[in-house]
Amino acid sequence: MSHKIYSLLQATFAELNTQPIPVDDEFHTFDEWINEDQKLLHYIELKEYSDNGIEDNFYFEKYNVDTDQLQNEIEIAVQECFEQFQEDDDISFEEQMDVMERTEEIIFDAIKKVAEQHQLSLLVVYRENPYWMLVPTQDEQQLIQIVDAFNEAFNDDGDLNMAIY
Repeated sequence: MSHKIYSLLQATFAELNTQPIPVDDEFHTFDEWINEDQKLLHYIELKEYSDNGIEDNFYFEKYNVDTDQLQNEIEIAVQECFEQFQEDDDISFEEQMDVMERTEEIIFDAIKKVAEQHQLSLLVVYRENPYWMLVPTQDEQQLIQIVDAFNEAFNDDGDLNMAIY
């Protein structure tokens, strides 16, 4: 029953009202739909953390956010994190995972800080490499409804899980 997520997002994003709702229940179709006219949902390649969608986010463009400055702040924080592990040649898998998790936190903390200045909320789709989107509301109930509808529609196999960040 993925149609609930589409109607909730159309009610939340005026930009999506003119787009017909897809007929299939695949996440890649959802991704194409939500990004059809504006870049709203972004993929982060954690190993290439600067490839994170910040520079082409619809709301960051709309509010003239200095995305270069935001990327620089992320770069500095991530490099500090990496430097802690570069001294050790024998990095365990757990330590590598800790670095990836910390990188994710740095990126999302930076995005959330800017988003809140513009009354936007950050939603994250967790998987091996996460997705994120800004939502033009800070209404907790509305955000919970979006998250629940997304998880109901796309979390059948357990590898896609949206949460409020």
